[in-house]
Amino acid sequence: FVAARAGDPAAVAGLAVIGRYLGIGIANMIVVVNPDVVVIGGGISAAFDLLKTRVRQPAIAFGLTDSVAFAIVVAPTIALVE
Repeated sequence: FVAARAGDPAAVAGLAVIGRYLGIGIANMIVVVNPDVVVIGGGISAAFDLLKTRVRQPAIAFGLTDSVAFAIVVAPTIALVE
């Protein structure tokens, strides 16, 4: 992700491929489960700012229902509870 942030063309192209397939997978999951929110966790969430648009476009294009357009895809946040 560091190389993509620095503008490395191969890394940026790799993120485009990852985003496309992740978006297609998310669209399939949304069609089956119909969640209101999809949280992207793990290591990929560190680059979610770079992937958000690349994930959303194919998710909407490959989704079979309107629910894909309305589901919110987010990276996780941590809240400390006292």
